[in-house]
Amino acid sequence: SDTDLKIPFHDYQKMGRELIINSPYCGLFLDCGLGKTLITLAALYDLNPSGHILIVAPKTIARSTWQKEIDKWRIPIRTRSLIVNEHGKDLTRKKRLERYAEVATDPPTMYFINRELLSDLIDHMPKNSQGRSVWYFPIVVLDEAQSFKSHTSVRFKKLAWVRPAIRRLVELTGTPTPRSLMDLWAELFLLDQGQRLGPNIATYRRTFFSEGIHVNNFPVTWNLLPGAENEIYRRIKDIVFSIKNPALILPPVTYNELTVVMDDTEKQLYQTLLKETVLVLEKHHDGQA
Repeated sequence: SDTDLKIPFHDYQKMGRELIINSPYCGLFLDCGLGKTLITLAALYDLNPSGHILIVAPKTIARSTWQKEIDKWRIPIRTRSLIVNEHGKDLTRKKRLERYAEVATDPPTMYFINRELLSDLIDHMPKNSQGRSVWYFPIVVLDEAQSFKSHTSVRFKKLAWVRPAIRRLVELTGTPTPRSLMDLWAELFLLDQGQRLGPNIATYRRTFFSEGIHVNNFPVTWNLLPGAENEIYRRIKDIVFSIKNPALILPPVTYNELTVVMDDTEKQLYQTLLKETVLVLEKHHDGQA
């Protein structure tokens, strides 16, 4: 409980923890800074699972954020990274494959992996007689779950392949629909296998959208039907918890678009920032970044 961990939870955090405990497949769609990681850790502590937990996150978050919270609150759980070694260095290919193989015999552990390596992990799990991957992680947490918004992406397809073997799935994100509500179908499918928003993207589109702009006779934009947004929210509200940060009072957004020219090095850094959402800048000897 929160008393055991000595965590001073807000009421909404207690509500989020209860959702995870009571709903095996659910999402915390909470703004940045509202404590999604801690809420999830507290719920898992209360559940005290007997099997492995897999945390899938952007590399920087998977490498440090979760472990820091575990250490800060002294949560008694065994952890192991499938990204870096004990000294924080990236695992070699050989060492990573060795760790994959050790999962089957390790005691209950919270493993960390970045989303780019998830497909690799699934590919290297042993196969059963039906050709399906033997899945050793009954609990999976998708941190920044909007990374799985594309129903055509390899990571979505691979995770959907092992989804029947997952007994508890938690999705964490502050931006579940980065572009539009069209992004929501894949994330919800991983939670409920199509029960609420339809068994496939085509059904979802037909139910809630009308075709917009066409290119070569193919729709490239979709428009929400009247009342569709409220109906989508109604259908998912039992397994998704979302509030706006009550502590933040912000002025209206002002967009100021600027065009810049970047050299190859700057472009590479920018792509890293887009991919990881965090960019570490090395400091020069004079202290300047």
